[in-house]
Amino acid sequence: MSGKKKGNKSVLLLLLLVVAVAGLGLYRYGPEYLDLNLGSKKSDPNAFYTMALKAQEKGNDPQAIEYYEKFLTAQAQTPGSKNPHIAHANVNIGKIYLKELKYKKAMPYLVKAADFASANLEPNSTDAADTFYVVAAAYDQQGEVQPALDYYKKYRTIQDGLGQDTSKVDKDIEGLENYIMAAKHEKVGS
Repeated sequence: MSGKKKGNKSVLLLLLLVVAVAGLGLYRYGPEYLDLNLGSKKSDPNAFYTMALKAQEKGNDPQAIEYYEKFLTAQAQTPGSKNPHIAHANVNIGKIYLKELKYKKAMPYLVKAADFASANLEPNSTDAADTFYVVAAAYDQQGEVQPALDYYKKYRTIQDGLGQDTSKVDKDIEGLENYIMAAKHEKVGS
């Protein structure tokens, strides 16, 4: 009889511990807080990518960058990988830096994303188009007209191929082309 009571006490103590941990809110924190061992998932790049997305959704940009970097490092161990998340991770890091107005930090990631998209993604994929648009907009924000124009045109070509509306990007392209023409006329007039 005392063995049964002892077993019930152990179960009750375990339940109290679980309730206490849940009550403290520790379940909300990831492995970095609880120092959990991810075991086999630690070497799974997609686990890092998923954790990065979750951190970014919660607005924890430094942690998102950390996980995206871990994902990219793990992906680098698989040469020739065509995982589209490589482009996404680079774009997302770039977007975080753009949001912070850190263009010099953003651009290498965005260019890597565009290079990866050009070399590895389907030529008419929305992933490639979206990557090109983000890169174009980043160049445009910095006043780098020719690279912005080049990437906007790549984006438009894909969107045309997909039968998508290109009126917005057409206006972006027209504005940049007009700027280039005006700059040439001003230079000739000087």
